[in-house]
Amino acid sequence: MRRKAYGYTSTTNMHPENLSAMGINEVFEKANKTKYKCHSDNKSLWCNQSVGAKVPPPKNRIHICPNFFERWNEDQQVGTILHEMFHLWSGPDVDYISEKYCWQIDINEEKPENLIKIADQYMLFIWNLDPFRQNELKCF
Repeated sequence: MRRKAYGYTSTTNMHPENLSAMGINEVFEKANKTKYKCHSDNKSLWCNQSVGAKVPPPKNRIHICPNFFERWNEDQQVGTILHEMFHLWSGPDVDYISEKYCWQIDINEEKPENLIKIADQYMLFIWNLDPFRQNELKCF
């Protein structure tokens, strides 16, 4: 499978049916319909000093906060958009309210049925599909 995103062409041996079962195809198909709201300060309803982006109820757009541009590098920005897209488009299967981030879990001790509910796991999975990436996206 070849997919072009963010200026890279990714070749992977993942079977389309596996990606479909994980909900990844659905997120990719809906990604171009994503709406964004950019906020001008960190004191809005959805932004504060620690938030870079958020998908608040009713889950109809990604809110981008100043921290997204001021504190995060390009790799973190790409990772954040991937993370938020899984909240927005993956339905109820990805935890939304009681969210865990990749830096809060030990993947060796977490049950697989819990790992597939974590948006950061999808973000890291997709990031690592690209064999031409020179850098590894770490939890942030």
